[in-house]
Amino acid sequence: MNPRTTYKSLKSSDFITRFLLFLICLQFSVITISQFSINLPKFIADHLTELLFSDPDLNIDYDFLKISPKGEVSFSNLKIIIPGNYGLEFTRGKINFNLSKLFNKKQNLVDYLTIDGAYIFSKNISKQDINIERIYSKMIKTGGLYIDLSSEVLKKSIYAKGLIKLDPTGMKGIDEKINLSSFIKSVDNLFQKSTNHFSSIYLQNLWIKYSHDSSSKVFFAIDSIEEKRKDNKLSLKDLNIDASSEIKFSKFKALASLSSLSSQSETQKLLMNNLRLNYSLDKNHRHNLFSHMLIQCGNSELNGRVTGLFKPFDLSLKVDSNKSSILFISSNESLESCINLKFDNSNKALNGFVDLSPNNISLSFLKNEKRFEILSGDSLRFKFSQNLAPTDLNYKTSFSVRAKNFSALEVPKGNYDFIGEIKNDLSIEIRNAYGVMGRSEVEGSYSQSWNPNAFEFRLYGHCFPPDINNWLGQWWGEIWKNFTFPDEIPYGNFRIYGIWGGEIGNSKTYGSVEAGKIYYKEFKVNNSNIAVLVDENETKVISNNINHDKGNLSGSLAFPRKHLNTPTFLTFNLDGQYPLNEARTIFGEAFEKAVQDINATNLLCSASGEIFNINNENITDSNFKVNIQSISPLTVKGFEIKELHGSVEKKYSITNGNFPKFQIADGQGQLNFKMESNGSEDKVALNFSLKDASKSLLIQDIIRAKKSGFIDKFSTNDNELDNVDNVPSTKGTLSLSIQAEGPLNNPLQFEGTGIIHLKEPKIGQINLFGKISEGLSNLKIPLPSDAFSFNELIIPFVLNNETMIFDNLNLTGPLSKVQAEGSFNLSSGTIDLIAKLSLIGNIPLPIIRNLIQLADPLSKIAEIKMTGDYQNPKWELLISNN
Repeated sequence: MNPRTTYKSLKSSDFITRFLLFLICLQFSVITISQFSINLPKFIADHLTELLFSDPDLNIDYDFLKISPKGEVSFSNLKIIIPGNYGLEFTRGKINFNLSKLFNKKQNLVDYLTIDGAYIFSKNISKQDINIERIYSKMIKTGGLYIDLSSEVLKKSIYAKGLIKLDPTGMKGIDEKINLSSFIKSVDNLFQKSTNHFSSIYLQNLWIKYSHDSSSKVFFAIDSIEEKRKDNKLSLKDLNIDASSEIKFSKFKALASLSSLSSQSETQKLLMNNLRLNYSLDKNHRHNLFSHMLIQCGNSELNGRVTGLFKPFDLSLKVDSNKSSILFISSNESLESCINLKFDNSNKALNGFVDLSPNNISLSFLKNEKRFEILSGDSLRFKFSQNLAPTDLNYKTSFSVRAKNFSALEVPKGNYDFIGEIKNDLSIEIRNAYGVMGRSEVEGSYSQSWNPNAFEFRLYGHCFPPDINNWLGQWWGEIWKNFTFPDEIPYGNFRIYGIWGGEIGNSKTYGSVEAGKIYYKEFKVNNSNIAVLVDENETKVISNNINHDKGNLSGSLAFPRKHLNTPTFLTFNLDGQYPLNEARTIFGEAFEKAVQDINATNLLCSASGEIFNINNENITDSNFKVNIQSISPLTVKGFEIKELHGSVEKKYSITNGNFPKFQIADGQGQLNFKMESNGSEDKVALNFSLKDASKSLLIQDIIRAKKSGFIDKFSTNDNELDNVDNVPSTKGTLSLSIQAEGPLNNPLQFEGTGIIHLKEPKIGQINLFGKISEGLSNLKIPLPSDAFSFNELIIPFVLNNETMIFDNLNLTGPLSKVQAEGSFNLSSGTIDLIAKLSLIGNIPLPIIRNLIQLADPLSKIAEIKMTGDYQNPKWELLISNN
């Protein structure tokens, strides 16, 4: 049988393999070598197998294994495999046993050990993660263990060297077997939990020297072996630690220096320079602990959400078994302080002062994508002392805050005086606060607890709300950005509470404002009472009394909280007398666009709706419903309207209007429309009717619309429309009905049907189709002039884009009528018409020599043709051959 094959197939019961595995485990175990006791029985092979391992299924594999008679074991490529594909691997190694100690049952059986290349492998650990390059250990005659170790762990080089004194008393009585599976699984679990943290640390020149009882001394050197990365969360440079301890750690001292410490997160980076630490611990025979730590820090730099510079400071911490204290001392141009925080069981008390010179502090804070100076001003002073008149015995400390010409987060500068108490858990209660800031003069109180970080403001006084925009966030500024306070500052009373750093939207606000003259956008309010409510869902502004020049209104505005990610920017409702001309902008661009052609001083109005956030096309959309009733006449596109009532409702791209009753030019009208927007243009379908409107008043409306720019299709040569004074005052009436649809911005593209009905004593004299009566007279038709007098015109028509088509035009009078068909081009103002003139009564005919035996002179006239410009058409008489 091949000896090599025999060795490679050995299982865990083999004597040599078990013995070797035990020694390797000793080097990697968390338990130190001084803790093991090996009680050798008579027959070494049997008892070592029994003593070493509790694992039932260890597999051993190796390329080379040699045992010398002197007790030296050499090996290469040794693997100890545990079920589940994890275990230990060694490239090469050498172990020397002291055989005399082995057979004399003495401890410390290994004289020296050398291993090159040792690895732990598992599901989560690879050779690149933990690589023990070299281990060398040797027992010395004085009973100590010399160790020399080089390794790489997660891209960090770790070098350790030193002498550890072994305690013989700790090597007796331990008879436990080693469970290698549990050991490696523990290492794997620890590695899995700590790898992200350890990998994110960058170390440069870390030196640690530690001694114990002047007999054990160990030296460590740790360095990162890769370049510094952007994702390194913690970076230490030139760290030197010199630590020592005495028997049973009754005393411990440490001195540390660090040239720089850099810490960073996604939003913040901190760089601290020239750190010094002096720490001591002393435990007396009564087991009372006394410790003291002094930290000295040089300049510190902040970058990220908070940017700026901290000047040097000292921090002293003293602890004993009964009480503790922290002393914070700083003395520089920006900060003078001496604060002592004392701990007594569960009680804490402060004593001392802090004097800040804010103008000498350079710190800024990024909030809502805008950077603010955290502090500015002349002075800010805190004073802490024993509370001689506490509200209750839990408030051990009284304090005062006084600020002069001071600002936090760039709010307007002001002066402040606060008096308060601090509880034994360091909760803060500002009982009385007074401040003058910007245009505000307020009083109030403030409370702050720390678990959780709950706060509560109470403010009352003359408060200019935008003064505190930067303190309360964007949601607060959104409320007031469209308000203007020209005169007296409103009187407010607010309660604001929540948890700093808590769930988004947790803060709540309840408040009221009594205001004099204010403006919302362009709308002037003479006086009002406003309530402000903020909860986790919305910010709401409510008023039941808004007095303006034209009457009173009530209503509300509600802003959904940002964390809800709703598309709605604002919801509103309004009820009362609404001065449209002054307040057309308050409901957003869509509403303003919808009413841009309306001129109304005052309306009875009930409105509600929502305005959406700006979309990708930078267009603000909205939904709304408005019920309107006129109080006084208004004009729409220059046409005066009386007695109007109706509603307009918009839902997304559809707008519906319903006006069942209104009055134009003393005529009764009604209008229904539906408008749809597809983003590029608005299409409208309308149903409009007007009955018995005064013709002369209607012409005045047309003149008004023309002068206002709403009508541009009438020629400036049309003298009848150039001046309202030239409009004849008659009793003529006009009725109109039209059903049509088309693009709103291009009326010449409409399609539909309609009818025009005109009653007028002398229709023929109106400049319609070039004065019909005059045109017929010029044809020299042998009829009396009264035969061309007309008083009624009916035109049913079809509207096809810019052409109005009619096939049954009727113009009638007492003696004759005209029936016509043709078309009228609304764009060019040209007409193309064929008409027939007929008699409808007994007309006394004169003697006409040229027409013999002519009973009806019109019988010879086949048609009358009218073409060309409607103001000066061409007339043509067509004679029949019959």
